[in-house]
Amino acid sequence: MEKVRLGIIGVGNMGSSHIKNALEGKMPEIEITAVADIKPDRLEWAKEQLPEVKTFDTASALMDSGEVDAVLIATPHYDHPPLVIEALEKGLHAMSEKPAGVYVKQVKEMNKVADEHPEVIFGMMFNQRTNHVYRKMRELVQSGQYGEIRRVNWIITDWYRTQAYYNSGGWRATWAGEGGGVMLNQCPHQLDLWQWICGMPEKITAVCHEGKWHDIEVEDDVSTYVEYANGATGTFITTTGDACGSNRFEIQMAGAKLIAENDELYKRISTVTQLDDIEKAMKNAWKNAFSSIASSGMTTVIGLIMLVFMSFKIGIDLGIVLAKGVLLSIICVLTVLPALILIFDEKIEDTEKKELHIPLGLLSRFQYKASKPIAIFFVILFEVGIVGL
Repeated sequence: MEKVRLGIIGVGNMGSSHIKNALEGKMPEIEITAVADIKPDRLEWAKEQLPEVKTFDTASALMDSGEVDAVLIATPHYDHPPLVIEALEKGLHAMSEKPAGVYVKQVKEMNKVADEHPEVIFGMMFNQRTNHVYRKMRELVQSGQYGEIRRVNWIITDWYRTQAYYNSGGWRATWAGEGGGVMLNQCPHQLDLWQWICGMPEKITAVCHEGKWHDIEVEDDVSTYVEYANGATGTFITTTGDACGSNRFEIQMAGAKLIAENDELYKRISTVTQLDDIEKAMKNAWKNAFSSIASSGMTTVIGLIMLVFMSFKIGIDLGIVLAKGVLLSIICVLTVLPALILIFDEKIEDTEKKELHIPLGLLSRFQYKASKPIAIFFVILFEVGIVGL
């Protein structure tokens, strides 16, 4: 297999990690043949790790060297779009670290150039799309199996950063250096997954607090509210100020909820939707029945008459059952309850009389007297009535 000759532009934290991955054999299809950085000490470090690698002090010199087939851009954020454009126009494949850029205009220009050069490949380092949890979430959402999205919530606050972290580099958390804070530096992967899985919203409202928890000039606490074309809503909450943060992504669809948390995916299916499915199945069955009758030619009229007859018969049967129930209830109240009181009341002798009141609204003014023999007679009468019904 012919390996791809890769040049790494920027040997900082991310560039160094890619070199380490290559040394550990994690990129067997790749051979790092060149690196570029404006800092001599970073070039020396790269030379120590990869003795055969060619070093350059500018990105352009590396691209013009003929030593690479592709470049990986791991420079400060503002440089991503112009370096990608330069590489594509020179016939080199290009992969850029996140974010795509700081300005929307620059990113659009970069994408336009990529469209104009289909002979080379351009990609962003949105590696979380390979995570099996998010791939499965996208599969379930895009399939439509559980209906449309109704609500999306993502709280990701496990980005805790100390003040010492921000003080470690003069470019950190500055508009001039990074071009933004937690949304541009920490959250690009999550923002990419959000739109990749759920689609782009139509409306966005966000509250960004700059330097709320740290002595920095960019945002470190953000709450976002979005609305989708189908009426669904969503929230995205993030910060670098929570020492005990969370990372929980919820997608509520019409028939199920997906929850991604702790590198696991949970699915909860709505029982209400299951009942709706049963109702839909019944409606489809009736629809199919009518279709069958309609397609039977001469038997259409006969089939409809039978269907109407059966409907009336079912209605009549239900009416009879309800009438029997009402009648049994009346007999029970008028006979059995008073009779049972007499039968099981040991204080009443056979010849002794007791006055009872019928517990019905309109009949409560009527009274009758009963003895045990009469009570027993009423019970027997009630049993005969049940058998007759």
